[in-house]
Amino acid sequence: MNKETIQKLIEKNAELLILDIREIQELSNGLTIKGSVNLPMSTISAEISKGGLPKNTNMVLFCTTGIRSEMVASELCRLGYLAESLEGGLQAYLAN
Repeated sequence: MNKETIQKLIEKNAELLILDIREIQELSNGLTIKGSVNLPMSTISAEISKGGLPKNTNMVLFCTTGIRSEMVASELCRLGYLAESLEGGLQAYLAN
């Protein structure tokens, strides 16, 4: 998913779960996407095991550059989740 699409969905208040999968130590700069929830990549397997991720909700995942979020989104899709990765990650989202 690209920056423009996610911004339109946010503006429309679409049912969308935006997951920031960066680890806690990566959050110190305070930069993120409004309305996102931090779920570190290292905790996602545990969340899946305990049923903490909704299967019927559209999710957009992001990390700093989009590489990790692409891997996680692909795995979530394989498991039946509605997941996409933000192209280029937070860096692309925040760029002009």
